[in-house]
Formats: sequence, C-alpha cells, structure tokens
Amino acid sequence: MKMSQTPRRTPNSNSPGFAPVKLHQSPIASPNSQKNLTGVPRVVRDLAADLYNNVQKWNNLHIRGAQLCKQIAICKTDKPFEYSPELETLTNDLYECVDELKPIKEAFEMIIKQAEAMKKLQKTPEPVFFGHKMEGLVEMVHYVANAYVTEYSVKQTVLENIAHTQSKDEVMFFATFWTLQTNVDDKVTLKLESLLTETCHRTIDQT
Repeated sequence: MKMSQTPRRTPNSNSPGFAPVKLHQSPIASPNSQKNLTGVPRVVRDLAADLYNNVQKWNNLHIRGAQLCKQIAICKTDKPFEYSPELETLTNDLYECVDELKPIKEAFEMIIKQAEAMKKLQKTPEPVFFGHKMEGLVEMVHYVANAYVTEYSVKQTVLENIAHTQSKDEVMFFATFWTLQTNVDDKVTLKLESLLTETCHRTIDQT
C-alpha cells in the first residue's frame, strides 16, 4: 500500500499549519496619504487630535487648580474660621480656573456626539485604520472624553466647598480630591494613547 506523503513545512513559515495573518492596510500608512486623507478616516483622525489637544488644555488648568487648592489648604489650616482677603483671592482664582475648564468639558461632550454620529454613518465591517472598527474607536473616544466630563463635576464640588471647610482634615480632603483626579485613571491614559497610535498621531518605535 502506498503511504501518504509527510506534510512539509511551508518555506519561511514560523508556525507550521498556520496561514500568515494579513493585516488591514491603514489609509494613513504613508506620510503622503496622511496629508490627503478624506472621509471617515479623516474625521476620526481629527477627532483624536481634538481629544488630545483638549486633554492638554485640561491638564494645564488641573495643575494650576491643584496649586491653588494647596494654597487654600495652607490658608485654612492657619486660620480655619477666618475668610481672609488672601483666601478670597485664592478662591476667586480657583473659580476662574473652573470657569476655564467649562468650555473644555463642553468640547469633550461635542467630541462624544461627533464620534457617535460617525459610528452611525460608518457601515462597513472593515477596520477604519489598523485593527479597530468604528465601534472600537468610538468606545475609546467616549471612554476618554466622558472621564473628563465626569471629573468636571468634581472640580465644581471642590470649588463650592473648599473655602468653607471648618477643619484641617476637611480642607485637605477637598484639596486631595482635586489633585488625585480619580475619574482620569490609568485606563483613560491607555485608551488615549491607543487611539493616538491607531490614528498615527503616535508612532511605534520598532527599534
């Protein structure tokens, strides 16, 4: 009886029995294509840029507010029951800081709406860039933007209460509440970086 031939390994194959994986060709694989990008990929890439730019603006105001909260905490610790001119100045500065955060919060809300609208328009099952379909990209945008929208209410709470605290522990709680920014966790940062990488705002170091 004739024996069947022993299967041979495909040349240049690392894993016998597995076909090579074909990656989706991103519409922005080259610098020239990035300049001429149109349609849904262009809108998504612009949304990612808007998201990142607003995060940077937020971070600057967050740092300024954290410094003001620290100064208010020191002021209240020294004179817990006195609303001094120094405390009034610091509180007004914190009010201005939160007031400047408001349009950024509104920008995040608009980005969420734009992303949801693009998800309804994009019907193809293919990934928009490398590995994510529109739903995955929208999920990342929504998660990041919504974290900052939620954090804005925390900033308002701190502003409304920190100058009226009656003890060191209470004022330190609100100062810490502002500084820690618990809604903006490591997962938010990871999703933002993933989105920037997916849309080629971040490059992957292959060295």
